[in-house]
Amino acid sequence: MGNGTGKPAWFPIYPAELLSDPAHRNMTAEQWGALFLLLCHQWTEGFIPEDIEEQARYCNCDASVCKSIARVFHKNEQGALVKRWLDERRKEVIGISAKRRDAALSRWEPDASAEQKQSKCNASAMQNENENENENENENENENDIGILCPSASEGPPFDEIIDDLNARTGREGQRRFQSNSDTTRTLIRARWAEGNKLEEFRMVHKNMVSLWAGTNMEQHLQPTTLYRKSKFEGYALKKIPDVDRKVTGSQADDISF
Repeated sequence: MGNGTGKPAWFPIYPAELLSDPAHRNMTAEQWGALFLLLCHQWTEGFIPEDIEEQARYCNCDASVCKSIARVFHKNEQGALVKRWLDERRKEVIGISAKRRDAALSRWEPDASAEQKQSKCNASAMQNENENENENENENENENDIGILCPSASEGPPFDEIIDDLNARTGREGQRRFQSNSDTTRTLIRARWAEGNKLEEFRMVHKNMVSLWAGTNMEQHLQPTTLYRKSKFEGYALKKIPDVDRKVTGSQADDISF
């Protein structure tokens, strides 16, 4: 994790996603400050305190400020408050860290038998699952990324082909191209691949959503962190695209709710 505490040390921010969230519209600078501090709490602890007064003490602000932004958080099945998209990002980082830990074990124990290495890999996966059992979203999503933590469990996905197809369909060139070696992108692709999706499903997601969003205000979301999300991927792959041109409506914008 990078800080010796077993907690994620770094905090990813995706401005397009953060600013486009309808729940964040018309927020004041003070509200943004409280929101960011509460997101920091969720990032390190896995949840946001439910008590408004406790939130206010943590943010060192008036309780009315925290109360005014309460709408942006949602309870999971355990009753804890979370910000949905941050839960996903946190799981991705924890998964990447576990993968690197297992890779280090493999490097330092070259003489270990295949059975021993697999046993350690499985134990690491179970530990990671236990650490995150209280961080499920309202949709009870579980990335089930055993394929991420134990690469030998399944054939690896063709990262280059998948991202090359996305770049081609979105017209990204040069420095604007999405990179197939991005840790976050690979984590998402591995998770969807482990669920049984193949290259054809990724291409269908790209084709459908480019047809629907290109040239609209939703075009900024034609990116891996949105398209490969567990809660949306299957729907994007199966989405029916009308033959006529259309503008993105409010109901379509709900497809990328965070």
